[in-house]
Amino acid sequence: SGATGMGDVTPSGDRYVSFNAEGQGGDDFSAYVFDAETGTSRHVIYNENTWISLPEGLTITEDERYAIVGSIARYTYLYDLETYQEAARLPTDELWSNAYDPATGRLYTTSTLPGVRVWDLTPGAVGVESTIDLGDYPWVNGDTFFLGDGIVGMNTISFELGWASQAFDPATGVRIGEPLTDDTAIQIPVPDGRFVVQPFSEPTARWWNPADGILVELLPCSEVLVDSFGDS
Repeated sequence: SGATGMGDVTPSGDRYVSFNAEGQGGDDFSAYVFDAETGTSRHVIYNENTWISLPEGLTITEDERYAIVGSIARYTYLYDLETYQEAARLPTDELWSNAYDPATGRLYTTSTLPGVRVWDLTPGAVGVESTIDLGDYPWVNGDTFFLGDGIVGMNTISFELGWASQAFDPATGVRIGEPLTDDTAIQIPVPDGRFVVQPFSEPTARWWNPADGILVELLPCSEVLVDSFGDS
């Protein structure tokens, strides 16, 4: 009932954003805000006749301030979740992933453009604050960009490193520690600055501390948890 496809739910659980409203078929380019209890559509917030990007083209910020809609064309759109009006249009190119920090008003985006861009969303100052480019990857893997407490982690792909996990300071763009290689991917950020990572070749997840590079086995039985991490 309501909607099919990808989307996100407000932290309070009262609304969710999705696309392809029931009965409107696969040619529907719009994004909708739905009532989570009834499944009925409240508002159409995006209708630009351009496909929404996958897999993270529809997200809601933690403070429920914005619904973020990324298109496969040039722009990422921000909609105020109180007024449902467009609040900003950011020239990101096709959006791959994003993370918003309510404490600083910064939005971090990865896209078809190189590097990680940081957008200042504080009142009256919507724009690019800085561009972070660690320089040793051609792109960031689409749906794996994680904002932790004072640290950002991302999974990257390059000819030099292959699949690698990297971390950096979101305020300065300075990389923290060395990349974690050997085909291991970040799955979840942890408040103490570590990440839960999953080696592709092993069933057991691990804690990873980017500052010292130490890997610690999460749980002997964490093969059960891996599926949950992969779906998160």
